[in-house]
Amino acid sequence: MKIKFIFIILFVVFAFKLHAQHTKSELEKIFPNSLKVQLKNTLSANRVDVPIVLQVSDIVKKHKNFNSQALVVFSDNSEIASQANDLNSDGKDDEIVFVIDLKSGETKEIEILYKTTGIEKRVYKKRTQAELSHKFGGNFENRKYIGGEFRNVSYLKVPTEHTDHSFYIRYEGPGWESDKVGFRFYLDWRNATDVFGKKTNEMILQNVGLDGFDSYHEPAVWGQDVFKAGKSLGIGSFGILNGQNIVHVSVVDSVDCQIVVNGCVKSLIRTNYYGWTVGNQKYHVTSDISIFAGSRLTHVELTFNHTPDSLVTGFIRDISGMFFTDSSANFNAMALYQKCLANDNLGIAIIVPARNMVQTGATETDYFYQLGNFKNKVSYSFLAAWEQEPGGITNSDAFKSEIRRVLSELEAPIIIKIK
Repeated sequence: MKIKFIFIILFVVFAFKLHAQHTKSELEKIFPNSLKVQLKNTLSANRVDVPIVLQVSDIVKKHKNFNSQALVVFSDNSEIASQANDLNSDGKDDEIVFVIDLKSGETKEIEILYKTTGIEKRVYKKRTQAELSHKFGGNFENRKYIGGEFRNVSYLKVPTEHTDHSFYIRYEGPGWESDKVGFRFYLDWRNATDVFGKKTNEMILQNVGLDGFDSYHEPAVWGQDVFKAGKSLGIGSFGILNGQNIVHVSVVDSVDCQIVVNGCVKSLIRTNYYGWTVGNQKYHVTSDISIFAGSRLTHVELTFNHTPDSLVTGFIRDISGMFFTDSSANFNAMALYQKCLANDNLGIAIIVPARNMVQTGATETDYFYQLGNFKNKVSYSFLAAWEQEPGGITNSDAFKSEIRRVLSELEAPIIIKIK
């Protein structure tokens, strides 16, 4: 059995190397069709790992025989990692995504090779990950899960018996990460987001919470949980402002969670909150959380069955930390630079479209943005930067510069032209 396992590992490694060693001329024989996409960086600054999203529907308008299941992307005659994503589980891909470096003011042409039929998947190093893991083989007793072992799943309808510290879901909820940072949120009445600081660019979530349920609070080779959410929204979770308090997504009829995309370039988690009760109102909310390779930013898109009043997002209020705000023409940011659980520094920030920002405020537990001027759907982003990351941000001035950089890039989206 051990020999068989070693053989499988060697085969996977060999297959990966085989893919990586293909030349463009060799791949042109496998993928005989091609199209070109022009990318223009309008920002007067070099950009690294810029996320590019191509809608399959836009490609098909010009290349009717395009097949998203068999393609390879080239930039400057070098293959770059890409993936095709089915976002609505209808069996058809909705987008092609990759990340790319662009120089100041640069216009670059990339080429997509494809074959018109069949499936031909490329293998790339994972730079993002999303996972959800819960126990099998045990049972609930007084809302605690006894026995069993963790297994990863792509979908979970949260059992009614589950609550905080039930020992049922590994690290208490779904997790997502890039090569920069990791996050999780509590899939229970707290519904707060937490931060995993990483000392490595490799994927680490698959190893978290296995050697003791909450061992991630202790320093490890990969990093640790560096953030304490307490009774707050954590970072970037959402709620409804009710007087001087924020109502978390705590009273619901049911919740389900799905790993929609677990890719090398992008990962996405979708959570449905059915019957979220706030006063005499009930909401059905769908939350899409996504992250790209090379980025600290998590993007959140919330969809409601009817538009809520006094929707807020925010992060923990820490009066010992340095709170500041920044803005650009179309985005507002609030940020906090604070001591963290690793006894060093952590920067966190939330960025919202200016058109949706109603007010900035604070409760006893949170700094918050109140969001409005939208109908049923709204988006925002949040990020975290830990001092011990490889090449990490180690002081408040550098963190302020990072927020400024992110704002400037959001203000200058890449101009995409499919040829």
